Amino acid sequence: MILRRCFPFALLVGCAPAGPEIDLRRLPVIGGAPDPDDPAVVSIQTVPDAGAPELCTGVIIGPRAILTAGHCTLEQTAGTLTVGVGPSAKLPQRRLVVASVHTYPSYRGLDDAPLGLDLGMVLLGEDARIPPVPLEGDDSASSARLVGFGMTDAADLESRGDKASAPVAVAPTCATLLRIGDVSANACHGDSGAPILFRDARGVERVGALVSFGTRTCVPPSYAVRVAPYAPWIAEVVAGGAGTECGAGGCVDPPRSCIADGAAPPDAGLAAHHGGGCAAAPVGAAR
Repeated sequence: MILRRCFPFALLVGCAPAGPEIDLRRLPVIGGAPDPDDPAVVSIQTVPDAGAPELCTGVIIGPRAILTAGHCTLEQTAGTLTVGVGPSAKLPQRRLVVASVHTYPSYRGLDDAPLGLDLGMVLLGEDARIPPVPLEGDDSASSARLVGFGMTDAADLESRGDKASAPVAVAPTCATLLRIGDVSANACHGDSGAPILFRDARGVERVGALVSFGTRTCVPPSYAVRVAPYAPWIAEVVAGGAGTECGAGGCVDPPRSCIADGAAPPDAGLAAHHGGGCAAAPVGAAR
């Protein structure tokens, strides 16, 4: 089946009706556990006056470099994004100053997500003073660890915003995408850009992929962009380049098979509103 509609896991955080504050005992990342560690995994949110607030996850990969999903950076600027450090996206321990925002040049919108092009970066105005997570983990393993700020209940907006982690099942889909999650643990809205961490032979965790999209109801599987094909572009941006070119070797040309094999089940048919205002189901962005 060809995927006709996907649901990136950015989360509209400002459209819920008045209600109780976030219960910090809830367990974001479906099947996850609270994560007071992993300081390099940060929350990324749009500022209040930049339209309907959105929540994403990112991972620090250099002193001033954060890797995240492209739909979290597309059409954003340094003035519209804020980065939070700590276990709570709502009450960050400190905020990091954003200097510039970059989206992979071939990614132009949500229709490109199933091709595995959904990659973005945020550069900071000063050192984060947080040890970065190294890149290019061996994503051929069958399991890994997901760390993100996503919802535990796809129908409950208030279940998002606390950092959590969970072991997740992983399987390759094509050269640019991994299939992640099962009935025990899965990504959900707010986990866009969350790192999929693979442990190397020395026991060091490395970023092998980033959460990209899944179904509206967060039914597994979800899909993550494999980092390795984009190493030249990432290196260019980290080095201070504009990021408008794809780097050495040119842009990644993903195989069209990435959008086959039933990437989304039939229930992924309702589009949510992306921008100001509220959708009937506040699930982030969709087409």
